[in-house]
Amino acid sequence: MPVEIFGQSIDGKVFREETRTTVVNAHGALLTLSSATQIKPSVILINKTTKMEAHCRVIYLKRADKDKSELGVEFVDPQPRFWGIAFPPEDWDNADRKRPPSSSR
Repeated sequence: MPVEIFGQSIDGKVFREETRTTVVNAHGALLTLSSATQIKPSVILINKTTKMEAHCRVIYLKRADKDKSELGVEFVDPQPRFWGIAFPPEDWDNADRKRPPSSSR
């Protein structure tokens, strides 16, 4: 999903980047940044599709290569509609899923 992220590097420089998520869930996302800069633990994430904005904490930061980083963020406050996706409840069990009846031919 297309997102925009705002944050501050450890040296105090403010940054803004448009990027895409690689994974989303009800608690946050994993995305790729085009720089390998160390950033402060609080960022603002904007969903470019829904135009929603969320304050997030950085929970994972790993240099992917020389010029890129993987960034995992978690919503500070619950944001159940941020992605515009209906996620299954936390206690959902795939085994309980209703399956269409088998067709006999």
